[in-house]
Amino acid sequence: MIPMITLENDAVRIAVDKNGRGLVIEDRRRGQRWVLDETTIQGGGEVLLHDHPAHDAASKMSVMEPVSAHITNDGNGDGGGNGRIDITYACPGGRVRYVWSLVPDGAVVEATAEGDILSHTLPGTFVPEGGDRRILLPIMQGHLWSGGGPDMDHWCRNGAHTGFAMQMLGFLGTRGGLLLAPDNGWDTYWRWGRGGGRTWAHAVAVDSLGTMDGPRTARVFVTGLSIPEVAFRYRKLVKDRGRFVSWDEKIAERPGLERLFGCVMLYLGYCQDDVDYVAQLAAVRDFGFDRALVYPVRFNTWPGEFKMGGLPPIHLSDGDLDAIKALGYDIAPWSWLTEAINDGSRQDIWRIQRDGHPPHAWNIDTVHWTRCCSAAMLDFARQANARSMGAMTWDHYDVIACGAIGECHAANHAAHSGRPLSRGDDLANLRTILRAAQQAGRAVSSESFNDLFSLEYDIGSAKAWPRIGPNWPLISIPLTSLVYHDSLLHSWWEPHNYNAPWHSRSFSTGHLEYGGGQPRLMATLDALLGSPPDIFPCGAQYGWTGRQTAGPNPCNETHVYRYRVTDPAVQEAMRLALPVAKLHRRIGRQAMVDFQLLSPDGSVQQTTFADGTTVAANFGLTPRGDIDGIHFLPGESWGICR
Repeated sequence: MIPMITLENDAVRIAVDKNGRGLVIEDRRRGQRWVLDETTIQGGGEVLLHDHPAHDAASKMSVMEPVSAHITNDGNGDGGGNGRIDITYACPGGRVRYVWSLVPDGAVVEATAEGDILSHTLPGTFVPEGGDRRILLPIMQGHLWSGGGPDMDHWCRNGAHTGFAMQMLGFLGTRGGLLLAPDNGWDTYWRWGRGGGRTWAHAVAVDSLGTMDGPRTARVFVTGLSIPEVAFRYRKLVKDRGRFVSWDEKIAERPGLERLFGCVMLYLGYCQDDVDYVAQLAAVRDFGFDRALVYPVRFNTWPGEFKMGGLPPIHLSDGDLDAIKALGYDIAPWSWLTEAINDGSRQDIWRIQRDGHPPHAWNIDTVHWTRCCSAAMLDFARQANARSMGAMTWDHYDVIACGAIGECHAANHAAHSGRPLSRGDDLANLRTILRAAQQAGRAVSSESFNDLFSLEYDIGSAKAWPRIGPNWPLISIPLTSLVYHDSLLHSWWEPHNYNAPWHSRSFSTGHLEYGGGQPRLMATLDALLGSPPDIFPCGAQYGWTGRQTAGPNPCNETHVYRYRVTDPAVQEAMRLALPVAKLHRRIGRQAMVDFQLLSPDGSVQQTTFADGTTVAANFGLTPRGDIDGIHFLPGESWGICR
């Protein structure tokens, strides 16, 4: 038998054999043991494609073999377990050294790459001894995965609609849980999937500007067995890092944020329409909504003429803006800074990729946009704040929190002249853009819930529909709310409104579906999460026809759809949204203190907030009469238990 190397304190014991195999983290108080799956300890080459994971990323990495393991008792440990376990692995191109040390309720692993290694796992996938593993994936509002579904291998990054909303992974075994959290999520990708009878979920550290630029660190904590216990341990880590600010603290600095609670989000569409916006919104107020976040009322973007579905961008008059604010409503522009029309007139604002070219980012009909460098965006945002933002009471940014973090390799940009811009530098610029709007007293929102911006904005978006049944292996859970409910709002993606079904998306793997136009289901989820409701009351928005435009540079062809407050779909949405808004006024500033699955399939769930308010949600179609505190709960509905 090969001798074991061990490191332990009162709560945690790490053991590995002297060949560097069989690493186990033992939760000594709960008796749960976690085995590091050696097939997932991998390293290799570059896994980037235009700052996004390459489709063949898996082929760039291979399983690493341990070549040495030893323990050092140098007094550097923390939490009563002095010393470190040092394991070196080799793969084609180089080696990765993993150094493990203890903290009071877990461990820290520091990985250093040598040679030509440009990616490596951090550290790999943990499997509970005895099986029965469930994985907490912070995708959108959060999902619980028991490993089912079709074979798949997903790579994602922070932000984006189906990327990670928080920089963490959770695991649940039979006796306890485990939390994994890298220190620098901006240089980390996430991989999860199943195949060959195995499942995996782990972090992958990726290069910065072509090198691994020093050690990469992740923290592993043992927790209780419940979903809230894993979430609350991550919440503590966020606070320890100084990346959490409560609503009470925010409102003390920006009193206008108090109007967020009890509001309805009112989306007006991107396109200028021939409708009396003020009269339409007055009808919404007469319906009972005395607080609202209305957007967009104008476009705040780079110069250039374009239309969407044949209509220009929305631009309400100064008189309309004053009248909407007189209703008691807050207004925001569409701040679209990450991309600009590439008509050949600009050369100094583009984000330059590793291949020396700027990335194409977007097209609408025959107009093409190119991705901008964050240094240029920062300069533009400063001018816009001085020039045209005075009438706004909140600010909404397009994809800044969604997928804007990347590198710029231009050598002629004044803000980073002579050196490329790293993802960390890029993140700092984007945070500065958002903070500027906060400093003006405004609420700040952006597409995508991404807690790399937890201090810099107030509202993040994109939620998935709760889907029930064997074809939907992921169970929706309120993971972001358990961590951030008393700090951030989690809204729907802008065109995903209760009454608007035009932007539904169903993924071919069958693991997620999201969109708009499911008012009962969406209102039920918002009540459970403690989120504000979302309506498209009036205006015009473009969508895709599914056809390509003609010509040498074909683009996706667009069409326009419209709504008016008197439309039956809008009226139904308002009826369902009003009680959700009233609930939000009651609990919107409070922490979520508990969550329970009341049915194994996730169809019935319950959340509790700091004042004791408990909400039950039935996502299934079958009525339930067996929920404590609620006499009867129809399908796709919610109720207050106490």
